[in-house]
Amino acid sequence: MYSGDFDASDIVDIKFTTVNTSGVPTQLAGTPVVSIYKDNSTSQSTSGVTLTVDFDSVTGLNHVRIDTSADGTFYSSGSDFHAVVTAGTVGGNSIVGYVVGHFSLRNRASLYPTTAGRTLDVSAGGEAGIDWSNIGSPTTAQTLSGTTVGTATAVTNGVTVSTNNDKTGYGLSASERTATADALLDRDMATGTDSGSASVRTVRQALRSNRNRVEISGGTMTVYKEDDSTASWTATVTTAAGNPINSIDPAS
Repeated sequence: MYSGDFDASDIVDIKFTTVNTSGVPTQLAGTPVVSIYKDNSTSQSTSGVTLTVDFDSVTGLNHVRIDTSADGTFYSSGSDFHAVVTAGTVGGNSIVGYVVGHFSLRNRASLYPTTAGRTLDVSAGGEAGIDWSNIGSPTTAQTLSGTTVGTATAVTNGVTVSTNNDKTGYGLSASERTATADALLDRDMATGTDSGSASVRTVRQALRSNRNRVEISGGTMTVYKEDDSTASWTATVTTAAGNPINSIDPAS
């Protein structure tokens, strides 16, 4: 009788009945012993084996409990085990050699949890749950070419992406697009990182000439940063008679 496939270190319980030649349940006597055979080895073990004769005071009912944690080397995963009577009599007759139980340790199903005893979280529809902290190759880029991404929440920049899949506003709703535009127009230019330079022209630099201090001196126009004292960028100013300012060249 096969009891099932267990995890290593599990406890396996097996019951069997001994009867006389007339089929009447009869006590297992003669200092009985049940030993465990592993796979096709002729070596046997009684490690972790407890035999209870006349279990629950029922004549002929026997109980074998195998604690597979008693010997991790013998009770190893990937093997089959048989419980066999190696000493004992019933009605004066030896029953040595009778197989009374069969079990295996991680030797049947192909899917097992990494930690013994844990169960797989499966929904009512049969889908397996996902542990976001334990995903294979989490840093490998995936194209997701056949996947439509819906609503995303708790994005690190504080923006919630809507399910607007028509690409309008790159997935932002009308109110979100308005809020983004307002935030841009109302942003203090003095905050954030100033990445502009003599060779890099930015929107921040372009707006400074309309709002910040601008000074023309000696043919050079200097546009200042938000403190009105630190230069942001300069341009060469060309003048001509009758036309005080002829051109402004930021590239200079």
